[in-house]
Amino acid sequence: MKVEKEKLFTLFSDAVGVSKDKLSFETSTENLPEWDSLGFLTFLSALDDETNGGSAEITDLTEASSLKEVYDILKKNNV
Repeated sequence: MKVEKEKLFTLFSDAVGVSKDKLSFETSTENLPEWDSLGFLTFLSALDDETNGGSAEITDLTEASSLKEVYDILKKNNV
């Protein structure tokens, strides 16, 4: 299952507890204080559930520091 932009934003919004309206592809660890390690792990877990385990093996995701990076990594890995 491919994760579309809107679903990605919804999952991230729910995981870190911010309004989806505050999110864009420019959202990053540098400009969103709520993006902490616990929130990101919660997001990765939700992403794993959404992709039926498809994102779990993509180690590059743990290094992503922006939503654009997350999206591009998922796209590159056909998830």
